Amino acid sequence: MSESPAPVERSPDAQQLAPVDPWYRSGGGHGHTALTGDQRCWVQLAEPLGSEMKLFFIAGAVVVVTGALLVVAHLAFIEFGREVVTLRTPLPDGGWQQTRLWIVDDEDTSWLHSAGEEWLARFEGDPVVEVERYGEIERYRTHAEPGPHPRVDALLREKYGLADRWVRLLAPCGSHTVPVRLTPVQRQ
Repeated sequence: MSESPAPVERSPDAQQLAPVDPWYRSGGGHGHTALTGDQRCWVQLAEPLGSEMKLFFIAGAVVVVTGALLVVAHLAFIEFGREVVTLRTPLPDGGWQQTRLWIVDDEDTSWLHSAGEEWLARFEGDPVVEVERYGEIERYRTHAEPGPHPRVDALLREKYGLADRWVRLLAPCGSHTVPVRLTPVQRQ
């Protein structure tokens, strides 16, 4: 006849304790004796999660949530800062790749700010692109112009303000960022 295991109980001092199997008790190296029904032998259990582990998981959760908030803030600053246009660049298969980005104007010239070598490769050979702006689509020939362009940087800062500073904090300008000049293509 087997007895069901004793239920886990709390001792009066409220520490987490669990009963030892009532049918087994070491007899100090001299064999084993069974405990009677009223006898209980308690063993201290380890904490299920130590306070260090809880802090570790909380810190990890804070890092993940903070990272997610930074990504959302970054996208919100880019998308909702001010004017965002849709750039359409031709693909080798004849289709178009669309990118939403900022644009600034300096008198009769419009400028885009490229975001790296791969992105800049889309402008090799000064292709004709389309820009959707204010609900209208215009065609432009692109001209990547490597090197520093303090005027374009100043126009971006002036137009996009805090959003521009935020983006440059996360992705500072360097040799991989190249302004792209847009020259309107004459309609025929």
